[in-house]
Amino acid sequence: MVAASGGRILIRRRQDGPNNASIHYNATEIYQIISGSGTFITGGTIPDPDNRTAGISGGVEQEVRRGDFLIIPPGTPHWFSRINESITYMETRFPVPP
Repeated sequence: MVAASGGRILIRRRQDGPNNASIHYNATEIYQIISGSGTFITGGTIPDPDNRTAGISGGVEQEVRRGDFLIIPPGTPHWFSRINESITYMETRFPVPP
């Protein structure tokens, strides 16, 4: 992880299986898919905040693969609903200005 002016850059690897739906009100996220593929959902709602593996209701579903970039604005629910074996991506977070 690298921090700069409150931002950070991470390399993440996710395996197939339950993944947590997320929503961040204080940051914009950018994902660059390095390897692997899957189905990513943005928007909609998180029906059960206590069980984020239940995913997202509604939203826009898209297939993602190596080379794709995803921009996730603050306050946008997002979730890998399916991962084809594994996926590795670089995540960059930029804090929302005060």
